[in-house]
Amino acid sequence: MKSKTKSKNKTKSKNKAKAKNKTELENKTKLKNDIASIKPGQIDDAGNKVAHILAKGNEYCIYEIEHNDINYRLRVEIDGYNDESEKELINRFNTVKSGYILAKGLLYRSQNYGMMKNRISHILSACFQNAEMPLGNEFDELIDEIKKEINQISKNRINYILPSTILTILSSIICVWNLQLRIDSHQSWYILIIIFSSLLGNSISVLSGISKVNFEERTNWHYYVLLGLERVFLSCVAGVITYCLIRSKFIFPQIEIRDYWKVMVIIIVSAFSEKLIPNLLGKVENKIAVK
Repeated sequence: MKSKTKSKNKTKSKNKAKAKNKTELENKTKLKNDIASIKPGQIDDAGNKVAHILAKGNEYCIYEIEHNDINYRLRVEIDGYNDESEKELINRFNTVKSGYILAKGLLYRSQNYGMMKNRISHILSACFQNAEMPLGNEFDELIDEIKKEINQISKNRINYILPSTILTILSSIICVWNLQLRIDSHQSWYILIIIFSSLLGNSISVLSGISKVNFEERTNWHYYVLLGLERVFLSCVAGVITYCLIRSKFIFPQIEIRDYWKVMVIIIVSAFSEKLIPNLLGKVENKIAVK
């Protein structure tokens, strides 16, 4: 009888252990309801529409909401299985919160927003998952990298606009210095207004289209200087072609070459627009073909 009782007790203890292990396993693999409810397209507890899930654990979720301000897009939701586990996650988050907020605040200045937001979320996720991970300086390396990227982009922007800026200022000084050539209707004056007008059009084109240039593609400063010089050269070529077309009466036959201001405006527009000169040359080609 005793042996039967012992075997029954062993069986019960084994069943209890299995049930306990099963419960623990479910707790490890099952998401909390509040965390599981955070999905793209859904509305979170604050009334924001969820755009992307960046990282998710059983008791936390790092996600992005739809918002015009980049600083408000990243969100963190913590919902522990019990008060103890939730308190531990909150404490770990508070330890790195200052670095997290600083890194998130620099996102709007980074051109590589997608990669940087993912790195922020994965660093924060690692802080939540690894209980033995020492906390405090996790975001320092990322913050330094973002700042270096911002400084490099600023330098590249300056190098890109430098050729057009310097040459435009220089050509304006030369034109003012040689105003007597205009009074004398000297042929050199026409050369000066072609160059000056072309550079003005180029400067407007460079500055208005600067947001389309990828300034993190290269780190070599001379690459962007050469890119700026290329734009200057193309604008000057467009200006010379426009002047030749005006002079030959292929375009604007009613304009006299002495109408400096009108000629300058046309050259500025042609140097600014990338499509104007090819279109004009196409029309001239058709005229020549008809003749």
